[in-house]
Amino acid sequence: MKTIKIFFLATIFLATYSFTYAGANERAWAWYDSPTSSTSTPHVDYQFNSAGGKITGVRKGTGKWQLTFPNLGADYAGVFHAVGYEGNHSVQVQNWTASGRDLKVNILAFAPNGRPIDGKFVVFFAKGGGNSGTSSAYQWANSPTSLSGSYKWNSKGQRNSLSKIGTGKYRITFGGMKAINGKYGNVQVTPYGGTARRAQVVSWGISSNGLTATIYTYDMNGNFADSQFTASYLSDFLIGQGGYGENADYGAYVWANNPTSNGYAPSSSYMFSNTNPNIRIARLGTGSYKVTLPSMPHYKASMAIASAYGSDKAYTSIERWFKSSSGNGTDVYVKTFDPNGRPMDAKFTLFYYTDDNILY
Repeated sequence: MKTIKIFFLATIFLATYSFTYAGANERAWAWYDSPTSSTSTPHVDYQFNSAGGKITGVRKGTGKWQLTFPNLGADYAGVFHAVGYEGNHSVQVQNWTASGRDLKVNILAFAPNGRPIDGKFVVFFAKGGGNSGTSSAYQWANSPTSLSGSYKWNSKGQRNSLSKIGTGKYRITFGGMKAINGKYGNVQVTPYGGTARRAQVVSWGISSNGLTATIYTYDMNGNFADSQFTASYLSDFLIGQGGYGENADYGAYVWANNPTSNGYAPSSSYMFSNTNPNIRIARLGTGSYKVTLPSMPHYKASMAIASAYGSDKAYTSIERWFKSSSGNGTDVYVKTFDPNGRPMDAKFTLFYYTDDNILY
């Protein structure tokens, strides 16, 4: 039986906290493909829970679901991300809480005009992280003036800070983060709360202070609007491993930075794969992309999440992922939309993960 170590992610917020987190390393995810069913258990090949037990969901109303993550409710610390699947609806985390031994998260989906809508989605959870030799962090940005001390992680044991630079505009510094082997990592962001919002990563960079990322949040019409959100950062995919260890699983991340190119290799400084580094991105049409991850498993418990990137307001959806058309690896299909839900060429960041162990 392998020991599973969680990895990564970075999150945001706005105040200064010392990072002394003693929770266990955990991770879990699910592809929720039955949004109109009163109850649903996501397919075993597309859900995983490091704490054991099957993830299940209940439809609470149009565009609202409560998912139960068994055995993860001991302290309910950690971070959630979510993204729409197979459609132009947007998805966000409303809240999460402990219920006995379990963790319950409420997920909301909205049509482009802001109305609740039943739509498929991918949801991801992480708690804890690697040791000081890694660069990874996360945080729930729960207020523009204060922070929750429980929903955070910083693998360097340093402080994160967030400043509001305008309505719906935030700048976060994740203290101590560094590039690992020339890789500047991956940032993901998800809006949080009961009011329909969207969020995107505008930029990030490494300095002597750590990693600084700019995040924009806006309403469904594309107007800047303040919002809570969760954000995550990772630079070394094998959190706590530093190499091909016995507890490492296959995965990859990429920054898709050339949205109008018909085909290209993304920047090597902002992509990583622990199978084959020759990641390629193809533009299939306006706002439609295929990311090819050579030699990457598509089966077992796999998942993909993505966030829009840049100052041109946009949002993302995962269309699907499956065995690569080349027959060797995985193709992840991503779509990007303007605030009105129309296809739009846009940059994005993508994170892909599996429970397929490298050695087993």
